[in-house]
Amino acid sequence: MAAYTELIEQIDTAIQDVLLNGQHVAVDGRNYTKADLGTLSRMRTEYARLAKSEKTSVLHRTVTGVPSR
Repeated sequence: MAAYTELIEQIDTAIQDVLLNGQHVAVDGRNYTKADLGTLSRMRTEYARLAKSEKTSVLHRTVTGVPSR
């Protein structure tokens, strides 16, 4: 599976494609229409939350030398 930041980029591209180029786009093998913009937006919000938690994981703190609290 692609990293969350890559998925966010794909979703942003899909949203832009739907808004600028037409009614249908495909992301990660699934088709979306202009009516699915709400779904794409919710997916983007969720992946952004997951990407943020991925960046602040225990392992990230260990690698960067920031002690856990």
